[in-house]
Amino acid sequence: ITPLSLINSYSIADEIIISSEYHREEMLFNSNLNITANKVTYWLPEGCYELKSETNEKSNLDTIGVYSPGQWIRNQQNKSFGRSHLQAKEENVLTQLNHYVKQNNIQLIIFLHPWEIVNEQTFEQTKQYYSHFVDRENLHFNLSKKKNIESSLHVFLGVGVFSSILLERLSLGLPCFIAEDLSWEFPLKNSKLHNISFNAFDTSLANKIESIKNLSTTQFFCKFDLADYIKQ
Repeated sequence: ITPLSLINSYSIADEIIISSEYHREEMLFNSNLNITANKVTYWLPEGCYELKSETNEKSNLDTIGVYSPGQWIRNQQNKSFGRSHLQAKEENVLTQLNHYVKQNNIQLIIFLHPWEIVNEQTFEQTKQYYSHFVDRENLHFNLSKKKNIESSLHVFLGVGVFSSILLERLSLGLPCFIAEDLSWEFPLKNSKLHNISFNAFDTSLANKIESIKNLSTTQFFCKFDLADYIKQ
């Protein structure tokens, strides 16, 4: 479900399987991709098929989930893969959300990357790291043994700088907002993801959250013209 431009820019095949509506938009609008196929088929992301029947209409913004790509620990271990700049964005988003949930009595849940909980010592470092940006009374981690996408079915809104789980949420009809990243033109200017993208360094995230406070999940997808992203 990771954008094609990051993993597979050149492909020739009889049939190509894609797992996100954004893949289709990339094939249409990204001139740097060179993908040739006689047939393009859509599959739901791995692990989402059995969850489709469990997604229900929601109409109460009571929880916000933050989905971490673990950029701080990637940078610490010199495994940033050219994305070290994302850490500053993540930290600013956390600070904004901490302020927002305090003002609006909303629960904030952080869904950690596996690298952040690889062992007890690392998890202690992780808790210390997040405490710099989120007040302890607002600091809640998802510690379920289930996959993050399964654990997040009850979370009304997902937010992140970049995490593939955000695209999985859209496939299941679950609202989210995604930080833009101009360093690699994400999202593409013609993509409908632009409707839910935000600048991590201004107040656009809070403004977007305010605009959906009274919407149901169905109304969210109508407002931002994202019906094509929901897959059956």
